[in-house]
Amino acid sequence: LAQVLLSRYPRAASPAAMAPMQTGEAGGFFFPISELSSYQSQWTLKARVTTKGQMRSFSRRGGGGEGKVFHVELLDAPGGEIRASFFNDAATKFF
Repeated sequence: LAQVLLSRYPRAASPAAMAPMQTGEAGGFFFPISELSSYQSQWTLKARVTTKGQMRSFSRRGGGGEGKVFHVELLDAPGGEIRASFFNDAATKFF
């Protein structure tokens, strides 16, 4: 469907501090999906969107109003797969 770059690393962190990595075609550093773990706090993924779910609404706990969510399934070049969820403002922006 589309190609997406997702990143989770603080501005102060340098890409050189992230390991293990593979180099992308544009010279950027991308973390393989298969190497992700709950211990990784800094990463950038480059993956293809293979499935995009429908936008859904939900009621927030504690009477906090309505929320929005949708999910995508991603596939990277080495064949790793993962499901990512987008909530509220991010759901509106990327849906």
